[in-house]
Amino acid sequence: MVKYTKLLNKLNELGYNSYKIKQQKLMGQKTYGQLKNGDDDFDMNLSSLDKIAKALNCDPWDLVEFVDD
Repeated sequence: MVKYTKLLNKLNELGYNSYKIKQQKLMGQKTYGQLKNGDDDFDMNLSSLDKIAKALNCDPWDLVEFVDD
């Protein structure tokens, strides 16, 4: 299972809120809502993850964690 806790932490650390995420078109509002609510039942494609990592100036693997189910 992929966990996105690191992504949420990085967004918070860099001062991203829903307005800034929408303005920079990093992800949809539904995806951001699921991320904030800790819902791990969604998937993010690699191109989106790559786009977010570039915007946050980090590696995509800094934003996700793989854990056994």
